[in-house]
Amino acid sequence: MKQYHARVRGIYCTALTKMLLDMNFKIVQASEIIQDRLELNEEIDFYDIDIKDRDDKQGIKVTGLMEPLNIFIKNLREYMLDIIIRRWPIPIDGIYVGKVTDIHQHILYIDIGETIGTLKIEKTDKYSIGEKILVQINRESAGRKHPYLLKEIRIPGKYVILIDKPGVKISRKIVDKNCREKLYNLGRKLVEDNIGLIWRSSSKNKDEEILIEEYNSLKELYYKIISNAEEENTPKMIWGSQYFIDIEFPYLSKIFLDNIRSKVAPTIKNHHRFRASGPIISKYVDMAERLLERGDKPENVYKKFLNTIDKYYFCEGDYIKIYHVKPDGKVIVMGPAKVIEMSWDRSKIYVERRIMGRGVYDGLDIEKEEGDYAITVFEEGKWSYETRYYNRENKLKGIYININTPIEVYPFGIRYIDLEVDVTIDKDGIKKVHDLSLFKNAIKMGFLNPKIEERVLNLIMEVENKQFQLD
Repeated sequence: MKQYHARVRGIYCTALTKMLLDMNFKIVQASEIIQDRLELNEEIDFYDIDIKDRDDKQGIKVTGLMEPLNIFIKNLREYMLDIIIRRWPIPIDGIYVGKVTDIHQHILYIDIGETIGTLKIEKTDKYSIGEKILVQINRESAGRKHPYLLKEIRIPGKYVILIDKPGVKISRKIVDKNCREKLYNLGRKLVEDNIGLIWRSSSKNKDEEILIEEYNSLKELYYKIISNAEEENTPKMIWGSQYFIDIEFPYLSKIFLDNIRSKVAPTIKNHHRFRASGPIISKYVDMAERLLERGDKPENVYKKFLNTIDKYYFCEGDYIKIYHVKPDGKVIVMGPAKVIEMSWDRSKIYVERRIMGRGVYDGLDIEKEEGDYAITVFEEGKWSYETRYYNRENKLKGIYININTPIEVYPFGIRYIDLEVDVTIDKDGIKKVHDLSLFKNAIKMGFLNPKIEERVLNLIMEVENKQFQLD
């Protein structure tokens, strides 16, 4: 079985590195802490997949070759029931023949076959509608519906990146002067009038024969791409090898990663959820786990930790936000919601929202009226929540059950992934299930783990069989 290489960074690094090792991946460019925890040797080498935190710390961004990405995802789905997977269908290094469809304020809108991308141009650049153009995806736009494009072409290898302009560049991560000089001199011998190269950090201390062989292979590929592009007049991809996946870790996934991490390092309860709560809370996680390292009792450390961070959380009377995240990644922020009651540990929270605007309540077909308000109950770890709508005379208008990944409580409020399907109960007790097809489509699209279907269908049955108090 082929062994793939992975580089991992971020708050999930320890747990994911342990999982990747169990999947027979080789870990490269690991930090000293990870090397110590998992008894790894320093490996400055290429990687087939690269894993980093999402900006909101609610999961990871993964880039790499399709086969190792699929192996990685298959293993995550095996153990994480509520995991969310969002694949970007466009290769992040994809090279396309495109056609200019519009020009506006020094931006070209280019049809690349799969979508429309945008390319910034200089004032002096001259293009016309319908003109053929060779472009490459800007990897910084990974995940966007309409990607940013580049005129410059780059073809990445394990040790060298070929570029379509003359010159030799060297990764700043290579700091040894002798090594840099050696690579520079080798590069000068290889580059041609119209192509150059960038030596990657993985090229450090590699045999010249290996580096030359890869450069020549990339050069051959480059000329083949150019030749194919010249013959093609229809917008389409000419070449691409690396893909992007956005992965979100909801409640159960974070707990699973907590358990994996605890096998190799002192870990407080809900480690990853607290890590995702912001830099201040994350700092206290470090402090708590240093106490665990010195041998303090976990229950005492956790109690002290919770007491310390309590002041950073909301209280009764505060207004919070509710992050209602769709499977495709769209975030709907509901609120402000006033906390009217909560348990001492915030595991059960009642919020009130005043209904603004006109229209009807989703699924209930009941008109919104001035003075209406909603009372919602959130329970940490629960797969659904209940919202009751009232009129200004405090008469119940209907009940809405939202089905979602288990609820997470953060200092800023509530977060979950909406699973699309809902149940409503009108004031006469009549129940209706809504949008089950949307839920099943989210599975079909690959956003949801197929294993989640049985859990959600059972939950719907429980709601349908439940007797609701209609007051």
